[in-house]
Amino acid sequence: MPKLSERDICSKFITPVLVSAGWNLQTQIREEVSFTKGRIIMRGNLHSQGKGSRTDYVQYYRANQPIALIEAKDQTYSLSAGTLHGLNCAETLDLSPLAIQHRIVTKVDQLMALCNRLKAVLATAPWQQATPAETLIQSGLEVT
Repeated sequence: MPKLSERDICSKFITPVLVSAGWNLQTQIREEVSFTKGRIIMRGNLHSQGKGSRTDYVQYYRANQPIALIEAKDQTYSLSAGTLHGLNCAETLDLSPLAIQHRIVTKVDQLMALCNRLKAVLATAPWQQATPAETLIQSGLEVT
């Protein structure tokens, strides 16, 4: 098999897997995403700009809500070669495992608080003593 470039790996292997997994190429995936400009390097009166950060794929839950990224490498790299770069990109995009874990914990806390409020409302509801069938009938009548 001839040596495949990083772009070949993306187009022949990664993109087809993403599409077959149900990701929409038009609305949920961006390829070759540049998301930071390089550092400004100053030396006396001279300055230059370093290389910016780029990743091969960013996956989105909704517009402007990135949830994952994929860093591809060509065949000359080991499987772990893109890990550090991918983790740095994830940190910049606020997709690090700790940031995601924090968002999940926050959502769970919000859901638990909602459940507690709902439980309190149900405990004081006048129809709380009714049978489940009566409750369903009553809630059905209120909706219509």
